[in-house]
Amino acid sequence: MTDAWFSSETARLFSYLSMLSFCALFAIPARKGQLRVLATGVWIIVTGLAVLLLVLGGLASAAGQPAHVGRSLLLTGSVLGLVFAATWPGLIRGYREAELRRTVAADL
Repeated sequence: MTDAWFSSETARLFSYLSMLSFCALFAIPARKGQLRVLATGVWIIVTGLAVLLLVLGGLASAAGQPAHVGRSLLLTGSVLGLVFAATWPGLIRGYREAELRRTVAADL
């Protein structure tokens, strides 16, 4: 067995990444059509991070890392990926509806 990539104490810190789910609050300015670049950028970056964590978790499991390494990477990647993938359509819909409202108001 190889040395662990990180300790079990460090593995507990991965749970703080789930705090990124507070980015779902970007749905509020999305309804108004504000902060589009920031919100979509955060969504793309965090989704990429989730994919990276899932890949690393798979590699850790395949490489025979201790359970706390693979489990923390896979669980954190799954939670982030599911939250951000599930809320992406709603975020985009909010921006599209705000843009449509703006266009209709300009036509009046």
